[in-house]
Amino acid sequence: MIILIMLAIGMSFAIFKNPPSLELFYGQLAGALIVIAYSTLKNRKTQQNTKRKR
Repeated sequence: MIILIMLAIGMSFAIFKNPPSLELFYGQLAGALIVIAYSTLKNRKTQQNTKRKR
């Protein structure tokens, strides 16, 4: 969660900089999407394992 917050703050800095740094913005956006996808896949895997144990 802390990493996502830091990535969001970094994205806002990248956009509001003069001139905007789009490479930094898209890099941090990709990082945020990777973190979200990883946590979702990990959560699904643990839920499947708990269902199988029941």
